[in-house]
Amino acid sequence: ANPQALREGDVATVRIVARESVCLEPFRDYPALGRFLLRAVNGEQLLAIGIVTDECC
Repeated sequence: ANPQALREGDVATVRIVARESVCLEPFRDYPALGRFLLRAVNGEQLLAIGIVTDECC
């Protein structure tokens, strides 16, 4: 299934496309650069945390 939204506590594998370049590496290769968190624009609300499982162009 492809849900349109996730609720608090849900777990999912998602594809994120950044508007600008970011330095990330797959967690399995370089754990220090393979973790991320996403915050709302105001910086107050935590939206997601996770690890990078794959790299893309």
